[in-house]
This record gives sequence, C-alpha cells and structure tokens, in this order.
Amino acid sequence: MSESIAGVVLDRDPLIKLVLYATDGATRTETAVVDTGYQGAVAAPDAVFDRVRRGRATPVAVRLADGTTFERRAAVAEVQWCGERVRTRILGGASQVLVGMELLAHHRLTVDCVEGGPVTIEPLSR
Repeated sequence: MSESIAGVVLDRDPLIKLVLYATDGATRTETAVVDTGYQGAVAAPDAVFDRVRRGRATPVAVRLADGTTFERRAAVAEVQWCGERVRTRILGGASQVLVGMELLAHHRLTVDCVEGGPVTIEPLSR
C-alpha cells in the first residue's frame, strides 16, 4: 500500500527523509532536498553513492540549465518511496542528496513555501 511522504521547509529548501538500502543490507536515512529543477531520480555525494549503488557505476553526461555539461557516475539504487522499496537511478558527485522529477513522476508534491512549512508527496491514482 502506498503511503505519503512528509517533510518540512528549512532555509527555503523542501526537505524529506529518504531511506536508501546499502549494499551490506543496512538502511541509511538521509535528508534529501526535493529539487524540481533536477530531472533525474536521486543524486548523492560520492560517499553515499558508493554505499548504496548496486553493481557497476557508469559515466553519464549531465547538462545544467545553462548548457554546461560534465560527467558523473550513475548506477541503480534501492530506496523506500511512499512505503515501497523501489529500484531507481542514482548519480554520484552531488553536494547533498537530491530527489528529482524522475522519482516524483506520478506523485503530487505540495510545499507550503514558508519556514517550517509542510512538504507532502502523495502517489497519484494511475
């Protein structure tokens, strides 16, 4: 059964707790910024990426809104998303954990854009 995800706005960032499954079977709970400008699923610092990636990392080209391109490592990871364990793509090399539009697809994101305001992610009916 799908559950909603609750978070909070701090310093103008919509934040949620994201559970990632490490390759040793342990879980890691990371604070993640919900970034609607990021088209991917999850991005993370290399230390987190290396603990949770499944299999080999492959290089991918990343393009920013200003057209700048650079290379990052990509792999598959497993995360807890709306009460379900899902496999998704993760990129390394980020300065913080980000959740992007690929993971938000088919969900409703609600953010009250005030300090301490609620952040809610709910699955949409298909």
